[in-house]
Amino acid sequence: MRHRVLFFVALVTSMALLPAPARAGGWWSSINLDGRHLGIGEKLTVRSEVLFSTVQAAEEARRTQYHAYLLGDFDQAALKRAMTRPAPKHWWTPPTELILVGDVELSQWDSNLAMSTANLAIPEMRPGRYHLMLCDSGCRAPLGDLIPQRVVVSSEPLAAQSARKLQETKERLNLAFARVRHDLRQSTARAKDAQAQAAEGADAIARLEQKLSSSDPDPPSTPWLSYAGWFLAGVAGTLALTRRRRQDSSSHADFPLEQVPDDPRELAGTKRG
Repeated sequence: MRHRVLFFVALVTSMALLPAPARAGGWWSSINLDGRHLGIGEKLTVRSEVLFSTVQAAEEARRTQYHAYLLGDFDQAALKRAMTRPAPKHWWTPPTELILVGDVELSQWDSNLAMSTANLAIPEMRPGRYHLMLCDSGCRAPLGDLIPQRVVVSSEPLAAQSARKLQETKERLNLAFARVRHDLRQSTARAKDAQAQAAEGADAIARLEQKLSSSDPDPPSTPWLSYAGWFLAGVAGTLALTRRRRQDSSSHADFPLEQVPDDPRELAGTKRG
C-alpha cells in the first residue's frame, strides 16, 4: 500500500510538470486526451476532430479501417522537424514497436472534416512512456492530420484516472487565469485612457482660464498723490468749519440775552415802569 501511495504521488508530480497538450496548430492536430495518463486494464473513449488534406483524401478515409496504437519507438525528433514546416511530405515513418489498444470510428462528416472516436482498452503491458496514435492497420499511415500523443502507462488505473482529472482541472485553471489576465489588461487600458482624458481635460481648463485672464486686464490703479490731495482737502474743510463755528460763538457773546424774572409780579412791575 505504501508503494502505491508513493507511486501515485510521483505520477501526479510528473503530470503537473508536463506542459498542457496542444489542441491544434499549423497542419497538424493533437489527439484530445486530457491528462496523458493511461492505466493498465482501463477502458476509455477518446474523441478528436480530424482534418484531411483534400476531399479526395477524406473519401479514401471513409473506406479505410483505423485503429488506436501505443507506439514504443516513435521518432519524436522527426516530428518536431516536420512541425516547423508549413506542409511537410512523407514525415511519417511506420513504427516497429506498436501495441493495438482499440478501434476508431469516423462520424460527423463535413467535406474533409470528421470526428474520430477511439474506444481504448489498455492491455497487460510494460508500464512506461509511449505515444498514442490513430492510424490505419499496421500504422502505415496516420489518420488525417493527427500526430502522436505522448502518454504514460501505469499499472494503477485509479492513479491514471486521478492524474487525468487533475490535469483537466489544471487546464481549466489555466483558462480561467488567462481570462482574468485578459480582463485585467483591458481594465488597465481603460484606466489609462480615463487618466489620459482627465489630464487632457485639466490642460484644457488651464488654457481656458489663462485665456480669460489675458482678455480681462486689471483696472488701472489710482496714484497715491490723488489720495493725498483728497486727504488734505478734507482736513482743510474740517478746519474751516471749526473756525466758522468759533466765530459764530463770539458774536453771540457780544449781545447778552435779556434775563426773564422768575416771579410774575416782578414781570408786572417791570412792565409798569
